[in-house]
Amino acid sequence: MPNLKKQSLLSKTIHSLEESSNFALVKFEKTKHITFEKLRRELKANSASLTVVKNTLFQKAVNKLVAKNKQLQTFQKQAFPLQENTALLILKNDWSRGLKTFYNFIKTEGTIVFKIGHLDQIVYPQADLKKIAELPSKGELIAKIIGSMKSPLTRTTRAFQFNTQKLVYVLSQKAQKAS
Repeated sequence: MPNLKKQSLLSKTIHSLEESSNFALVKFEKTKHITFEKLRRELKANSASLTVVKNTLFQKAVNKLVAKNKQLQTFQKQAFPLQENTALLILKNDWSRGLKTFYNFIKTEGTIVFKIGHLDQIVYPQADLKKIAELPSKGELIAKIIGSMKSPLTRTTRAFQFNTQKLVYVLSQKAQKAS
């Protein structure tokens, strides 16, 4: 008879994967508990979560979900068999914020790295996840676009005002010297 604790962990993992199709697997080595808790708090603020999983239970969860979700087959082929310590990074709603938060944290913490990810039904290896995490978020891109649209108008206005301001400055200097 299977262990009830393992069955519970398996059902939680299946539920997490069904709830959010955007996730990444993370490798960690000799990471302190305090570090994990700090990372979890930062991720929670950005609608993401990090859970340590057993490799065999995660593989069983994905194997059960492959029957329902055929797009997980490519993930299954590329990711398995899992080795080393693994944590599951669940990315909800706006996955770019959670991914960026995680990436910013691991830049300072050398014991945690990406393994493989599944974002928007596409499987990304470690290097690609890192590149995606380095990209600016949607909000930052919108701000840059608006700034670039506003920038030429601002420069044109300043160009028109420059000669007038220079004339006023020269006249005020002459007036001060004359008195």
